[in-house]
Amino acid sequence: MKKACPETIFTLSAGRTGTAWLSEFLAVNLNCEALHESLGVEDFGNRMPDIKIMRSFNENGNNAIVKDFWKRKFSMLTSNIHIEINHTLGKCGLIENISRSQLAEKSRIIILKRDIVRQCASYVVRHDFVDITTAWQWYLHPSYQKKTYQSKIIFTI
Repeated sequence: MKKACPETIFTLSAGRTGTAWLSEFLAVNLNCEALHESLGVEDFGNRMPDIKIMRSFNENGNNAIVKDFWKRKFSMLTSNIHIEINHTLGKCGLIENISRSQLAEKSRIIILKRDIVRQCASYVVRHDFVDITTAWQWYLHPSYQKKTYQSKIIFTI
């Protein structure tokens, strides 16, 4: 018997944009579970991308490592509705892989933005760009090969 395809809600976000708040808001108002980020040890690489998956996508594109992650992740969706407000998913092929899956027709994507000044202030307060591994893991680093913009055009580097 074929497993039913759940309705899904995901986000595209830069992070520091209110994802934790939004997951709580949706859980309360839709009376269902809404995940923010799955941070259990066994979740990384399965429910939550690890740094290898995110860097692989941004350096090499939607390769076998990335596709295998999404296959595992989608196979773990067991309820009728899955809400996950997690900014890391958009950084490792969420749109590319959901659009090629059975979930495509029943999925909603929330594009979550925050006032850019407040967002940048939040990064500074948290010292988010002090260590390169933080930038590699949680943000789209200008050195990534598969970026869709030229940072030198936008920013003076």
